[in-house]
Amino acid sequence: MGFEVQRVHQLSNEIKRVCKQVQRNPEDITVLAAVKYATLDQANTLISAGIKVIGENKVQDAQKRFPHLLPCERHFIGSLQTNKVKAAVKLFQMIESVDRVELAEAIEQECEKLNKRMPVLIEVNVAKDAQKHGVQPSETFEFVREIAKFWHLQIRGLMTIVPYFENPEDARGYFRMMKSLFELCRRQFKGFEILSMGMSHDFTVAIEEGSTEVRIGRYFFE
Repeated sequence: MGFEVQRVHQLSNEIKRVCKQVQRNPEDITVLAAVKYATLDQANTLISAGIKVIGENKVQDAQKRFPHLLPCERHFIGSLQTNKVKAAVKLFQMIESVDRVELAEAIEQECEKLNKRMPVLIEVNVAKDAQKHGVQPSETFEFVREIAKFWHLQIRGLMTIVPYFENPEDARGYFRMMKSLFELCRRQFKGFEILSMGMSHDFTVAIEEGSTEVRIGRYFFE
């Protein structure tokens, strides 16, 4: 059994362990494999081992890799420039990083041409980090209300990347804030089901605080 396959099984067991502790169903947790630094063979190995969702950070990388990728759900997880939207809406089944009205408008226009509805997540800059993209927490609800007018966008939930902490416990407050924002939006907008937060080093804390999708990259390859 290859290293990546072992890690997929280990991750599954770890998610089951955490979910048992907090009385959640592990089937409710989606694992997205972030393959930014993976080879095509490594990405296909993960899919063969049971990973169902692959995340790409760059449109140009997806254009090269996707023709050779095994069947899976394909999500865009990077910062999307408007000049890449036309290609992105053809390549991906979800765009997880909508953070400005200009981008939402561009996705709407391209999807209208294709008669396609694009599931999206709203990226929230929960830590108000100047180095990160995303809507400010205090502006999230109004932002969702603003772009909900675009019929070809199907807003499925929220996403965030919290700061890196040596001790994952230090991220718990940010995860709780995201969960509160998610519940606020879910009460008002239909289709809100996904709260994407937690990465290789802090996914257990994120799951404890309500994450429904974790982005795992380094865990699989180191």
